[in-house]
Amino acid sequence: MMRHLIGLRRRYASERHPMPTDDMPELDRRSSDAASAPRKPRHPLPQREIRYETAETRARYLLQWLQGANGRTGHLPAPELKELYAEMCLQEGLDPGAWAPVGGALRRLIGSPPKRYAIFAGKRVRMWDIPAATSDEN
Repeated sequence: MMRHLIGLRRRYASERHPMPTDDMPELDRRSSDAASAPRKPRHPLPQREIRYETAETRARYLLQWLQGANGRTGHLPAPELKELYAEMCLQEGLDPGAWAPVGGALRRLIGSPPKRYAIFAGKRVRMWDIPAATSDEN
């Protein structure tokens, strides 16, 4: 029974799609001009060198950037800190990577304080306490 069905399948497939013979013209599916021309990018963007760093290094850069001249210290909501992190990565040419490892490394850098939460717009939001830069005048 199975051989009969396989034979029928082959017969109908060959009737619908005959094998090419010498008298049939061969179709070239590629256009000679389109295949050889290089593609242009859709959105020409300036190419930047992206640096790939570990989460600890990115957290250190973020803390230094936040404590810098135009940075932010004090109480920061987590969504705002994530936006600042993305902005810092863009400015410094860093690959942003995932936030969770960077957030864990940042927490260890600032001394593993207890997690604090606040209510913003009816939602519970994690608050980060970013310390001000310490002066080393010793």
